[in-house]
Amino acid sequence: MRYFFKKKINIVVSVILCISILIGTYLIVQKEKRLEKEKIADIKTHYSSTVQMEKGNIFILQDGKYEVIGHVENTIYPFLDDFNIANSNDVYFPILNSNYYVYYQDVQPTEKSFSKTIPEYYLPKKSITTHEVTHFYRDGVLLFSFNEGFTFPSYFSFDSYETVFFFNDFYDIKKEEGKIQEEEIEEATAISIIEFPKMKDDCNSDQCLKTDQLKSFLTKFQEQEFYSLTKEDYEFWIQGQIHLKKKAIFFVSDNTEILKPFFEEMNFKINEKGNWKFEGNNEVSKVSNQLDSLPSYLLSSKTSEEHFLKMVKGESIEKPKTSVSSTSKSLPSKNAKATNIAVLNYHFFYAPGEDCSGGNCMPVSQFREQLNFLKDNQYKTLTIEEYRAWMYGEIELPARSVLITIDDGAKGTGRHNGNKLIPLLEEYDMYATLFLISGWWSKSNYESSHLDIESHTYDMHTEGVCSNQNRGAKMLCSSKEQVMEDLKKSIQMTKTNTAFCFPFYAYNEVTIESIKESGFQLAFIGGSRKSSRSDDKYKIPRYPIYSTTSLHQFIEYIA
Repeated sequence: MRYFFKKKINIVVSVILCISILIGTYLIVQKEKRLEKEKIADIKTHYSSTVQMEKGNIFILQDGKYEVIGHVENTIYPFLDDFNIANSNDVYFPILNSNYYVYYQDVQPTEKSFSKTIPEYYLPKKSITTHEVTHFYRDGVLLFSFNEGFTFPSYFSFDSYETVFFFNDFYDIKKEEGKIQEEEIEEATAISIIEFPKMKDDCNSDQCLKTDQLKSFLTKFQEQEFYSLTKEDYEFWIQGQIHLKKKAIFFVSDNTEILKPFFEEMNFKINEKGNWKFEGNNEVSKVSNQLDSLPSYLLSSKTSEEHFLKMVKGESIEKPKTSVSSTSKSLPSKNAKATNIAVLNYHFFYAPGEDCSGGNCMPVSQFREQLNFLKDNQYKTLTIEEYRAWMYGEIELPARSVLITIDDGAKGTGRHNGNKLIPLLEEYDMYATLFLISGWWSKSNYESSHLDIESHTYDMHTEGVCSNQNRGAKMLCSSKEQVMEDLKKSIQMTKTNTAFCFPFYAYNEVTIESIKESGFQLAFIGGSRKSSRSDDKYKIPRYPIYSTTSLHQFIEYIA
């Protein structure tokens, strides 16, 4: 009996022991599964299509083992390949389009998008073969290195670096750390720059395009299988740092917001002109050109599809000429007397290669074109005294008369700042009047028998001074005593008080009263219409002439 009782106890103990082992095993397995899930979850928190890596190693898989092949020194953003993290051993993430890996703890996901591809029109003209160790830089900073050599095509070439494409991004390699090989390629040696004007459906001038014209031009461009460049692409090309496939075109405009949807619809690029200077001389651009004087083709409502295709192909075309018959006005008879006279207002003059920004900057070539028209059509350019005498009814003048005025005395108007104006006046034997800010520049810089000097204040050509006034012009909130004192100084400097020009075309009762009391007989403003003897002689209108003023518009003004 005792035997059977003891045996029973042993069985119970064995059962309990087995159950305990099973429970323990189950708990251990569950813990391992939980730890596995936690580890997998942790690994997944490090994975993203783009990650940030500040420090760490780069690995290569050899014979089933991950071996260190490179090291990251400063922040990079690797692109990772699609990767299914199935277990806790998946701790090495594959880098996109490579045989390399990063360790999961060395990277963190980033929301930044750095995805880059090489534009298909970039041409590598060189290749660089590195030595046993390859260093990758950006802006002179070492980002990462590999313990092996590579041969890369070079897409950009700078003084000390060749730029290569690796890990889906551009990096620099020092020229001294590799051997460079030149490649034979067929590349673009000239690129047409085409300037697009405003787009208006009621366009009837040289300064705009109709919507259907724009669409037609872009369709023709597409049919010819050309491609368009970004501003960055073109700048790298003209500086000789990048090579491009043939059939490249650079489109620019001052009105990109309106034009951009039409270009994007056809996958073309349109760029802001910014501070680059375009000549509009219907010539193709080359690497030897400079950003401050770029040959370009000008589109207008009168550009035919045939001429547009010539522009695209970089062929020479004659600049469209505006004839008198194409204007809505005809020129006055050569024998007629003037009943009204156009007063033209210029500011600055510059030649190719010189810097001048803003619509008030007049290319010498454009000014010469206007002088040629005046000369060819026998216009009389007036001295200020001739114009004064006509306004006061003392003399008669031919209907083909104009008064050329220039404001300020800055860029290209004097011998000290470019000297473009005076030689042209003397060459064409024409006359003009300069309204000089006499406290800023000496009258001696502008002396010529073809240029009259009159007042543009002594030192009141300053904007942003007066609140709630036209451009905050200083004259408008100065006291009468201050204005009179300034005018007195100006008269002393110019030695004349025949004519005055209001800064920024801004005037009020005080300034007009001061002008009269100072003895001035004429004062000029803006207005964009012809002057007549019936006009207030202290509010004489003028036509502002800009770099965007076409010859067609110029003729309209003086006709």
